Amino acid sequence: MKNKPLFILLCSCLIISTRGFSFETPMKAFHLLADSVVEGCSICGDEKRKKAFLLLDESFPPGKVIGGTGTCAFVKTKNCEDNEFVPLCYETKERSVLKSEEYSAPFPFVTFRIHTSKQHMVGIDKVYFTDFRIAKRLKKIKKSNAFHGKLVLIPCQYGDGKTFLFQKKKNRLIFHCQLVELQN
Repeated sequence: MKNKPLFILLCSCLIISTRGFSFETPMKAFHLLADSVVEGCSICGDEKRKKAFLLLDESFPPGKVIGGTGTCAFVKTKNCEDNEFVPLCYETKERSVLKSEEYSAPFPFVTFRIHTSKQHMVGIDKVYFTDFRIAKRLKKIKKSNAFHGKLVLIPCQYGDGKTFLFQKKKNRLIFHCQLVELQN
């Protein structure tokens, strides 16, 4: 078979291109963020957040593609704001880290936020806005209804990391993205 090398190359590319396609919880970073929220020492909490942000930057760089398919579809929940959705496989996991018998430190609430010409944050370049047709379809999806799609993480000029913002008081980790595919 003279096309065998081409077939092997195509299969290899397919395998490589699907790596990192679904959302995987970066446990060490999330443990650090959870600990930082309940840390009594503010300097220690800041240090834990800085370490977590470095780990998150490694795991979630600009351009990373994340798919919401199969067992890890996307969903809009009651905690989502406009243009936000969450990975269902993360939302359904137990999200707390036991610190002591008196309290626990919850993992952050993770959301993906798209930006449009009508609704965007300062520091998000317009080339990364989600197409208005996809954004319109996303807006019509009801809360609690799962949907499949594909997003690309985008640079966030004023974030805590390259693609994200952490809201300490709300314990919310917001990944900025461009939704490039939506199936519902």
